[in-house]
Amino acid sequence: MFFAHLSYAQIDSTKMFELSKGKWPLPLPKYLKIYDNENLKRYTSNQFDSTLRIITDSSYEVTAVHEGKIVGIFEVDGDYTVMTKFGKYFISYNSLTKPNLKEGEFIKAGRVLGRVVKNWTEENYTLHLYLSNGTKQISAQKWIDW
Repeated sequence: MFFAHLSYAQIDSTKMFELSKGKWPLPLPKYLKIYDNENLKRYTSNQFDSTLRIITDSSYEVTAVHEGKIVGIFEVDGDYTVMTKFGKYFISYNSLTKPNLKEGEFIKAGRVLGRVVKNWTEENYTLHLYLSNGTKQISAQKWIDW
């Protein structure tokens, strides 16, 4: 009886991730505007872009919205991207300062990933947050606790 109860109580990591939908904290302490694909459909040629763009006025610390394993840290022209994985889901945080993290490290929600940087073409600081289930991009906006 005890073992049967345990098997019903166990939830796989993908299901645990899905149960967090609508409960994520914002990855920045303050924002001016938030844009997702619905806001940008008439202005962009990529109708499948599901990036959540969080615009702010300063180089605030960016924190992880969900726990996960760091599966990649990428640098392009001084901007860094941190990609985490939990179950079948990936979260990418783009436009960061160099993170003090290591690939393969498991992080908790709330962990500081770096600071958001200002792109030389923009007047404000913009964090780009990507969410995907495997290779399928999905909108992260519905996962945040507004």
